[in-house]
Amino acid sequence: MTSRHSPIRHSSLVILLTWAILLYRLGAQSFWYDEGYCIFVARLPLREILHWTAREFTPSLYHALLALWLPLAGWTEFAARFLSVWAGTLMAAGMIRLGRNLHSRSAGLLAGLLAAVSPFYVWHAQDARMYTPQALFGLLATLFLLRALQSPARRRLWAGLAMADALALYTHTTSGFLLIFHALVSLAAGILSRRPTVLKRGGFALTGAALAWLPWLIYALPFVGENAGYWAGQLNWQFVLSGAFRGFVTGGMMDGTAATAALLVWGAACLAGVLPDLGGFGKPPRSGIFLLAYFAIPVAALALLFRTVPKFSPRYLILASPPLFLLSAIGVAELLRRPGVRRATGALLLAALITTAGIGLGNLYFDPTFAKADFRAAAQTVREQMTSDEIVLLVPGHTFPVWQYYFGPDDWVALPDDPILDVRHILHYRNTIEPLNDALAGHSGVWLVEWEPWVVDPTDLVAHLLSVWVTDTVAPTGLRLRHYRLASGALPLPPYPAVSPPVDASLDLPLTLDGCAIPAQVRGDEDVQIGCYWQAQGALPHHLSISARLVDTSNVEWGRADSAISGPYLVAGRWPLNEPVLGQYSLQPLPGIPPGDFYTFQLRVYEPDGTARGAVTVGPVTIARPSSPFTGAISSTPLRLGGLALDAVGITPPQALPGEEVRVEAEWRVTGPFHEPRLALEDTSDEISLLPQPGATAAWQVGDRYRTITRVPISPRALGGPTYLWAISGDGEILLGTVQVNITRTFALPADAQPAGHRLGSGISLAGTRLAITGEMVQVMLYWRADDFVEQSYTVFLHLVGPDGQIYAQADGLPQAGRHPTDHWLPGEIVADPYRLEIPADAPPGEYRLLAGLYDLLTLERLPVTDANGSPVPDDAILIGTFR
Repeated sequence: MTSRHSPIRHSSLVILLTWAILLYRLGAQSFWYDEGYCIFVARLPLREILHWTAREFTPSLYHALLALWLPLAGWTEFAARFLSVWAGTLMAAGMIRLGRNLHSRSAGLLAGLLAAVSPFYVWHAQDARMYTPQALFGLLATLFLLRALQSPARRRLWAGLAMADALALYTHTTSGFLLIFHALVSLAAGILSRRPTVLKRGGFALTGAALAWLPWLIYALPFVGENAGYWAGQLNWQFVLSGAFRGFVTGGMMDGTAATAALLVWGAACLAGVLPDLGGFGKPPRSGIFLLAYFAIPVAALALLFRTVPKFSPRYLILASPPLFLLSAIGVAELLRRPGVRRATGALLLAALITTAGIGLGNLYFDPTFAKADFRAAAQTVREQMTSDEIVLLVPGHTFPVWQYYFGPDDWVALPDDPILDVRHILHYRNTIEPLNDALAGHSGVWLVEWEPWVVDPTDLVAHLLSVWVTDTVAPTGLRLRHYRLASGALPLPPYPAVSPPVDASLDLPLTLDGCAIPAQVRGDEDVQIGCYWQAQGALPHHLSISARLVDTSNVEWGRADSAISGPYLVAGRWPLNEPVLGQYSLQPLPGIPPGDFYTFQLRVYEPDGTARGAVTVGPVTIARPSSPFTGAISSTPLRLGGLALDAVGITPPQALPGEEVRVEAEWRVTGPFHEPRLALEDTSDEISLLPQPGATAAWQVGDRYRTITRVPISPRALGGPTYLWAISGDGEILLGTVQVNITRTFALPADAQPAGHRLGSGISLAGTRLAITGEMVQVMLYWRADDFVEQSYTVFLHLVGPDGQIYAQADGLPQAGRHPTDHWLPGEIVADPYRLEIPADAPPGEYRLLAGLYDLLTLERLPVTDANGSPVPDDAILIGTFR
């Protein structure tokens, strides 16, 4: 027989478990920024507390409680978080009571247990912020509402509702979303039960809570414009919904597979809790529907009212989190009370819920990846290593409260010097250089402390400006900490960026590149990094990207990397006009890149859909010998040219047309003295330098290994067929491979061709034609003959002229559809050039003439035509034939 005291004992055990979990390692982690800000505000007089909290549009009740508590308990991490621990413990007790009211004692105990081990609740209950007290007041208000709906005549319950809602409102502004839920529940209950008392007293209670909050609202409204902690944009309701559920389940303490598993388990448990109501056999007062509304209404209200405030965290909806644990508890309780398979399923589901929560708690306590930003360790490191003539830079500057707590009020400068976050004050060169010079003046070193710097320094400008000096990097959790030793005479930094101007620029946007800071030289096995300053003279597309390419003077690409033009945190559409905006680009060159100063950086600008917006070239970029040769397969039987061993070679494409190029990529190993090779195709006297700069191989040393990429042009007048490619030097020659030149040259007119004798210009004749008409299709073969070398490429025209003198069909193009232009022809060569013209269906009856000729595409001037007798041909158009 169960003792009547058992439920009390069980509840007490759950509450004690909650208390123990929340006290465990309570002071182990450093304050992060939000906590440090609360401690800073709590030290201020009440008038200033009101002022500071109003500027971020957050009520001041929690800060006032801290101001009363901390002088008594001590200004430590443990003491500051203790108020949240109390609230978290009472939250577990409230969940037990609410679960019992909605379903059963077992559901209440399970809800309390799940809340006790929730990573979401534990994290916030160990955080010196107002969210857990806010959740407690909201939960108490909901308890009072349920009791008042059951006993509407009891005024004390309605008064409790008003008081709890008012306390929640004075704890955080987002409590208004819960007030909307309470109002809708009161309205629905009053209408459905037909009890005017519910409507009247519920209305009075909620109106009273709102009126109690009104004085603070009136005081804070003038400060609304000062809250600039987010960019303009839109908040998507799907993002709010999924983000809230994920946050309530994982608390941000899980990712990857663990997070997915937790979401599935908790989603299934919630579904089990609401299915009885949806099936029509739920226990009054239909707890599943009530809890769904408890979650959905605040979420919908935030998504609707904050849709133009693109800043969201699950903690903003902590008031809507209890249904997750209550529904899961009800689902498990329903399964456990039923025999057989369903009871076993309930036990497994409960075990899965506890297990996933335990994973989150383990990460919270022991995994540094999920730890709070460690300002304490950063301050300790700086204090221990900082010399008397060094200074600390804080970026962003609004993090000064937590830094000051650990480091003290002296020897640091905030950039920008904003008391609270203002994303409108982004750092760009001209508004940064003066305060930076002032801060660095007279100091031999600087410590740069950054926490989420992208909110005010989205292009990483400060670190870029300091990067010219030697740096030591320390990595406390959640922070970037760097130490720079300032060189004498290097200050002040110039008022305008010290950059090399672009070599070439062609952009079709109101955008210019001032120039780029290019390192003097970069080793071949290191990333090439440059910092460039752009200026917008007008509105730019919201998003722009850069394809950064390292190319040599032969336009061979040696590396490529794509990124947003000013980094991932500042879109082009938000650039300040006529201000230098930093873009930093980094790429890894191909392994084995040869040293030399014949490289440049191409910056190709494009939009997300691929629309090209032009390009800028900067340089030169000097590549030095790598710190060690690149690795790769070494041939056991390499070809040799003196002290050069050829380990690998590739020719692409293996087939080409005259006038095209092939790419020759080779891997060379230096084993001794050598002469620089050149590349040559057979049947040509032209030799191609191995590198864009002849003589650059003089930098190669014994033991080095390099890759060369050479563009070798096929002669426009190549005979065709297999063509050998050689590497030639003073040490001899080696065969690199064969290129198939796809051209078959003919020097005789086919027997079935109709001879012609027209001459076009001084070097081309129309030797013959062949004409066939099938239905509505005219097929023409023109046989051109080169009487001499032709130095220019001409375009063919073919016109079908009707009886009225109008052109009804035509074809224009290079001979053989561009495969064999006139400047590729050899003297005496016959070039067969086919065309097809379709006669329009509405062409009038009569005699049609087919005319042909050649013209210069740039000037549109036709080549003069003479007939076999040397007489000029009218309009320089040869009559190929006529037909009806």
